[in-house]
Amino acid sequence: MAIKELSLKGEQVTKPKKKYLKFAFITGMVFVLLIISLALYIGLVLVPSVTQFRSSAEGAFNQVKKVESAVNKENVVLAKEETIKLRDKLKESKNKLDKLWLVRFVPIANGYYNDANHLMAAAIIASEAGEIAADGIIPFADVLGLKGVKSKTKAEEKTQVIVKKVIPSLIPLADKLEEKLNQIGEEISQVDPYRYPEGFRIKDFAVRKGLVEAKENIDKAKKLLPDVKLLLTTIPSVLGEPKEKTYLILFQNDKEIRATGGFITAYAVAKIKGGKLIDIKSDDIYKLDRRFTPKEPAPEPLQKYLLLRIYPIRDSNLSPDFLVSAQKFESFYNTIPGVQKVDGIIALDTEFVRGLIEVTGPIKVQKLNDTFSAENNEFGIPDVVYKLELYAERVFKGSERKGFIGDLMNTLIDKILNSPPEKFEPLFQTFLNEANEKHLLFYLHNKDAQALVEKFNFAGRIKDYDGDYLHVNNSNFAGLKANLFVKQKIEQDIVTTSDGTITKKVSVTLNNPSEKLAGWLNSNYRNWMRIYVPEKSKLVSKVIQQDFKEAQDLEKKVFESFSVTPILGSSTTTFTYEIPFKVKPGEEYKMLIQKQAGLDATKMIIRLNGKVVEEFDLLADKEIKLKL
Repeated sequence: MAIKELSLKGEQVTKPKKKYLKFAFITGMVFVLLIISLALYIGLVLVPSVTQFRSSAEGAFNQVKKVESAVNKENVVLAKEETIKLRDKLKESKNKLDKLWLVRFVPIANGYYNDANHLMAAAIIASEAGEIAADGIIPFADVLGLKGVKSKTKAEEKTQVIVKKVIPSLIPLADKLEEKLNQIGEEISQVDPYRYPEGFRIKDFAVRKGLVEAKENIDKAKKLLPDVKLLLTTIPSVLGEPKEKTYLILFQNDKEIRATGGFITAYAVAKIKGGKLIDIKSDDIYKLDRRFTPKEPAPEPLQKYLLLRIYPIRDSNLSPDFLVSAQKFESFYNTIPGVQKVDGIIALDTEFVRGLIEVTGPIKVQKLNDTFSAENNEFGIPDVVYKLELYAERVFKGSERKGFIGDLMNTLIDKILNSPPEKFEPLFQTFLNEANEKHLLFYLHNKDAQALVEKFNFAGRIKDYDGDYLHVNNSNFAGLKANLFVKQKIEQDIVTTSDGTITKKVSVTLNNPSEKLAGWLNSNYRNWMRIYVPEKSKLVSKVIQQDFKEAQDLEKKVFESFSVTPILGSSTTTFTYEIPFKVKPGEEYKMLIQKQAGLDATKMIIRLNGKVVEEFDLLADKEIKLKL
């Protein structure tokens, strides 16, 4: 998640957002280029009067640009060729630098000479690492979608090749790269960045900053490598290699928002073997509920707002922590006679489906003789989302009310699996983006796999956090599909005192601005709201419509209330409370804001002592740091 730091004056420094690069080769080569550039810069400034070294070093530096160009173009074959040439030029430069060994006996200059030697050695090792990475990836460059190699492999075949061939070949490659990484780290550790003045620049390159970043990147890479190895060893098993896996897929309607992203409207059981989807069957959640024999009374909110006396499986996603809700669903599911045991649960919503169709293009479902697209219709609703509601609520009202979802998903899956090579990357990126924004959630029985999806924040967990915390969770109870139209705004007013006490007022405004499709999809929005804040926070005041309750859940303090937002109207719920720790002036105040799964962008406004310091659309979990 992106981290933003702000000062009391609202001055903002934005750290780069994490970007999902297509493959480790590209990331690794960018790092190689940093190390090489540092080595050449230091060498050039050290001995500018030595013609032979300067000429050799400048030749190597120009070669760096050629490697960089190939990497930016994602042309792995060309990148390897240019990297080999670069390594040779670096070795030539290193030999010329070694001949200047007398410099090590010159006061002051000897420190820079030693730095240049270590950095040049690190650059050579880095270029060797780049070649190793290229050698490991080139045989599968077409499958991975890298340029320089033509591909006729379809998406379904690519997945199988990646699971059965690419990943097994990358595991030993990771060990080799780890060895090179350690060697690079050893060389760089002997370089002191603070030997160079802070403002010292060469060709617009800040030397001290570059050295510090190089050291930091080495440390980050060392910490990341165990996760990369775990990912490589875990993915094949999750995708059914060598043993077939079965997963339960829950279709959550985010237009009828519930705690984990939406009302569970349908489900599917999918089997995967060797990276290939070999079978998938879907059905209406109400059919599953008719096979389920409830033995628990419905929790209080379901009794109060939905008038339920027994606990149905369709409403079991009551906890905002997806793991908790998924385990509850599975505990009910496993009591149903004849169901197949599963290896995990995956939840997706209509936004996820819309995102995929945006990449694949419109899909035609033959059984329905209708086409579904991602374009907005006359009501401002994506065509596929509108038609999902249309068929579910108007066309099919009997036992097949939602069975058509299976036909739609089967058609979409078939189109994805038969997508041309150029669609592989955007489809892969869409999966990542939708998971990052919590429209795709995972609960996996494989402990290593579950640890990974939690680490990448794809598991919909409510997190532990050692600072301030906020999560606003809504459940649409009998408000039809009003979340098609309802917009949410959250305002946080943070007030500090000289002794470090922090008081917060959180105001949540729901606006229902449209009367379109009233009585069918839109209605007065009935919302059960829970606001999760740090445990032991003390409530100061509240402004609610009805049904206030204070509770403890998931090691957080929870403020609950219920509101009705009328069509063409709005409602605001406000809680003012004191957080359970102090942050004095000059210290860092940090906060984690966790987005609710299934929601679109939520407008977020943060004020510090009356002044707006941050305003953004909350699309994913976000950590904020303020310097008080």
